[in-house]
This record gives sequence, structure tokens and C-alpha cells, in this order.
Amino acid sequence: MVISVVPSTEIVRFVNSETEACMGVLRLACAFTDREKIIKFEGCYHDHADPLLVKIGSGVATLGLLDSLVFLRELHMEL
Repeated sequence: MVISVVPSTEIVRFVNSETEACMGVLRLACAFTDREKIIKFEGCYHDHADPLLVKIGSGVATLGLLDSLVFLRELHMEL
């Protein structure tokens, strides 16, 4: 169905969760662009993966504490 809507699509991958999808997209984007930094717009929903919780300031669970940066280093990504 997806391939019929977007004929240039070569592969469709279904995953179990939104977190898994977001993390996969981030890894793919960094690999494709050969960059380690991503831009995240404030005020939008970016899932609850630890690297995406940094500095969004939307409550106690997402204070952007420095311990969250550990996950970014492991993924070689920087916000």
C-alpha cells in the first residue's frame, strides 16, 4: 500500500513502537548526511526517547538534566 502511494519507495520497515521508529529515523538521518547534530524544534512532540527529552522543558519528566546527555554520547548524536 505504501509503495503504491510512493512509487520511489524501495523498502518499508514496520517497527513495534514510536520510540523505535524515531530512533531509527535519527540514526538514518545522521548516517545519510554524515552529520552528528540534529535540529529539534521546541514545542513539538518528539517521542519519549532519552536523546529527545533534552532541553524541551515540558515538565518534571523532561527537565533536560545533564544525565540525558550520556545517551547522546552513546549514540554519537548532539542536539
